Amino acid sequence: MERRLIVGYEKLVDEVLERLTADNHAAAVKLLSLADMVRGYGPVKEAAAASYEDKVTGVALEFFNAPSSGKRPVAAELAS
Repeated sequence: MERRLIVGYEKLVDEVLERLTADNHAAAVKLLSLADMVRGYGPVKEAAAASYEDKVTGVALEFFNAPSSGKRPVAAELAS
Protein backbone atom coordinates (compact mmCIF):
# COMPACT_ATOMS: atom_id res chain seq x y z
CA MET A 1 0.00 0.00 0.00
CA GLU A 2 2.71 2.48 0.97
CA ARG A 3 4.66 2.04 -2.26
CA ARG A 4 1.52 2.49 -4.35
CA LEU A 5 0.67 5.67 -2.46
CA ILE A 6 4.19 7.03 -2.91
CA VAL A 7 4.23 6.34 -6.64
CA GLY A 8 0.80 7.93 -7.02
CA TYR A 9 1.83 10.98 -5.02
CA GLU A 10 5.01 11.46 -7.05
CA LYS A 11 2.97 11.30 -10.27
CA LEU A 12 0.47 13.78 -8.85
CA VAL A 13 3.28 16.19 -7.91
CA ASP A 14 4.68 16.01 -11.44
CA GLU A 15 1.25 16.69 -12.96
CA VAL A 16 0.57 19.60 -10.60
CA LEU A 17 3.96 21.17 -11.28
CA GLU A 18 3.34 21.03 -15.03
CA ARG A 19 0.18 23.11 -14.59
CA LEU A 20 1.15 25.30 -11.63
CA THR A 21 0.44 29.01 -12.02
CA ALA A 22 0.17 31.86 -9.56
CA ASP A 23 -3.61 31.63 -9.92
CA ASN A 24 -3.88 27.96 -8.95
CA HIS A 25 -1.13 27.88 -6.33
CA ALA A 26 -3.54 27.70 -3.38
CA ALA A 27 -5.44 24.82 -5.00
CA ALA A 28 -2.14 23.02 -5.65
CA VAL A 29 -1.12 23.38 -2.01
CA LYS A 30 -4.54 22.10 -0.89
CA LEU A 31 -4.29 19.10 -3.21
CA LEU A 32 -0.73 18.12 -2.36
CA SER A 33 -1.26 18.66 1.38
CA LEU A 34 -3.89 15.94 1.49
CA ALA A 35 -1.11 13.35 1.80
CA ASP A 36 -0.74 14.45 5.43
CA MET A 37 -4.00 12.57 6.09
CA VAL A 38 -2.26 9.19 5.76
CA ARG A 39 -1.04 8.33 9.24
CA GLY A 40 -1.19 5.49 11.70
CA TYR A 41 -0.60 1.76 11.51
CA GLY A 42 -2.57 -1.22 10.26
CA PRO A 43 -6.32 -0.69 9.92
CA VAL A 44 -6.03 2.97 10.97
CA LYS A 45 -3.58 3.69 8.15
CA GLU A 46 -5.64 1.69 5.67
CA ALA A 47 -8.74 3.71 6.51
CA ALA A 48 -6.77 6.96 6.29
CA ALA A 49 -5.37 5.92 2.90
CA ALA A 50 -8.85 5.13 1.59
CA SER A 51 -10.13 8.48 2.82
CA TYR A 52 -7.12 10.23 1.24
CA GLU A 53 -7.72 8.55 -2.11
CA ASP A 54 -11.39 9.58 -2.07
CA LYS A 55 -10.56 13.17 -1.19
CA VAL A 56 -7.65 13.51 -3.59
CA THR A 57 -9.89 12.42 -6.47
CA GLY A 58 -12.35 15.23 -5.81
CA VAL A 59 -9.78 17.93 -5.12
CA ALA A 60 -7.74 16.87 -8.16
CA LEU A 61 -10.81 17.28 -10.35
CA GLU A 62 -11.22 20.82 -9.00
CA PHE A 63 -7.54 21.63 -9.63
CA PHE A 64 -7.26 20.14 -13.11
CA ASN A 65 -10.66 21.38 -14.32
CA ALA A 66 -10.30 24.93 -12.99
CA PRO A 67 -10.61 27.63 -15.67
CA SER A 68 -7.26 28.75 -17.01
CA SER A 69 -6.24 32.38 -16.79
CA GLY A 70 -4.12 32.02 -19.92
CA LYS A 71 -0.94 32.51 -17.93
CA ARG A 72 1.98 30.25 -18.62
CA PRO A 73 2.68 27.60 -16.01
CA VAL A 74 5.48 28.38 -13.57
CA ALA A 75 7.60 25.54 -15.00
CA ALA A 76 7.42 27.16 -18.45
CA GLU A 77 8.47 30.50 -16.98
CA LEU A 78 11.47 28.94 -15.26
CA ALA A 79 12.53 27.14 -18.43
CA SER A 80 12.56 30.37 -20.48
